[in-house]
Amino acid sequence: MGGMHWFILIVVLLAGLAFYNWQNSQNQLSLLKKQGFTLAEDLKGQPNLLVDIQARELAVVTPKGFQRYHFDRVQSVELRFENGVQQPENYHLYILLDGASPLEIHYENEWLAQDQLNRLHAILP
Repeated sequence: MGGMHWFILIVVLLAGLAFYNWQNSQNQLSLLKKQGFTLAEDLKGQPNLLVDIQARELAVVTPKGFQRYHFDRVQSVELRFENGVQQPENYHLYILLDGASPLEIHYENEWLAQDQLNRLHAILP
């Protein structure tokens, strides 16, 4: 196999893996909704951050599962960024929770992360 064949094979494998993860995340979202979560805001990110305003809950959805957190557990939310070797900038929301490990929701750029931070601050008490 030539170099181009390997490249195409890798691209196809990565696309298949991305689709598999997307499908699993959608299954987790369906399960979350079946458990009574009413999606009011989708703050995107990696992992996906969702808001149920009626139940006053945040949910973090990954391909492997989800976690729910009541608004009362949120102690603070801030925008953080790190300069790394592999990525020049890594913007994320840092959500400090009472009685749980902090959540880090990653975004592809500062503008998007700041926009989602502003939306979250408007929602949280």
